[in-house]
Amino acid sequence: TWGPGRSARRADMDAVARPERDRRRLTVHKAFAPLPEDTEPDPAACGPDKVTKLFASLPPGTHAGFISSVENEVERTFFIEQDTETLVPPGQDVDARSWLIEQGAGWSCRKGAKPESPNQDGFFLLVIEDRFALYGVFDGHGPCGHTVANRGSHYVVSEFLAHAEFERDPGLAFSASFSATQARLEQNSDALRSGTTCTLAFHDFVHDAVTIAHVGDSRAILGKRKAGESRLRSMELTIDHKPNLEAEKARIESADPPGCVLFDGYYNHRVFAVGKHYPGVNMSRAFGDTIGHKEAGLSAVPDLHTFDLATLRRDHEDIVLILATDGVWEFIDSETACDIVAVDVTAKPPRTQQAATLLVGEGYQKWMDDSNGDLSDDVTAVMVTLTQRAPPKTG
Repeated sequence: TWGPGRSARRADMDAVARPERDRRRLTVHKAFAPLPEDTEPDPAACGPDKVTKLFASLPPGTHAGFISSVENEVERTFFIEQDTETLVPPGQDVDARSWLIEQGAGWSCRKGAKPESPNQDGFFLLVIEDRFALYGVFDGHGPCGHTVANRGSHYVVSEFLAHAEFERDPGLAFSASFSATQARLEQNSDALRSGTTCTLAFHDFVHDAVTIAHVGDSRAILGKRKAGESRLRSMELTIDHKPNLEAEKARIESADPPGCVLFDGYYNHRVFAVGKHYPGVNMSRAFGDTIGHKEAGLSAVPDLHTFDLATLRRDHEDIVLILATDGVWEFIDSETACDIVAVDVTAKPPRTQQAATLLVGEGYQKWMDDSNGDLSDDVTAVMVTLTQRAPPKTG
């Protein structure tokens, strides 16, 4: 209960929840000034060390590839593609970018029209032939969201690959790695009031199963087409973690200490510490956001979803996996996304890189149209066509 003065107090909270005009659709409702940057050295945030060691341990001749976005501190030209770094195993004569595209993968990560910040989205793709693939997208928010997204990406990959059971029980490894990633981020001052979404997909090539883990609203979907059908049909693999969902709202309000969920008067319900003006985020789960986790009921516990790809293949001629940030999903629903990419991902061979670029471009344009050319969120998509793979090598 609100107690004495409930109406006045509620009015005060409604005013707190109301976002700045140019942030009505963005994750954080106000542009808080950045805190002093974390100056402690952080080797795990400087490079994909676990991937390098994993590649060095592969048998000679094994093909693999890794590509990851790179944090960029400076403001960049709107809609410019994010910088990347790549890795391949020692001795591989095909570069990672070309090899990953040959495997049916595509990606695009472009800065939105947000003058006050660099691109805060991130992504990675890691594929090892005959073993597994791991894909991820991240959408940072807050004054240091770009740093938290970058560190969160490196932390969660490192923790996942270090887990002894990641190939036998990826769900268990995801749960453990998400918990460890949040604990590590809470040691960084950058994460006090900045955070990131995280959506990961692990494809076990041996058993042909895919496991999804996510916190936040960077959605994962499948596009599926049966023989004889003209359209890709969408199947959502994640539920956006929004605070107005009944279960999420109940969890937030029963947390210790409890948070509260308020409608901001425009498009979003937002999470606040009771009686406070922070964190004001429009999602109920995220990495980072240390104050929100400790005072407002935010969570970094992932939802998990596993499906048998071999079963889907028996009934479908084309299957595409799409992971994207809400730069795509704010104005494009899952079915429309499938329509946008259908021609390219069902081509023989598929043009997945072209499809990812097209989807990101459509997302950006929708934002610009909605804001009369003034504002777009950063926009990222990772896409892979899940065509039939050759059986694992033996011997």
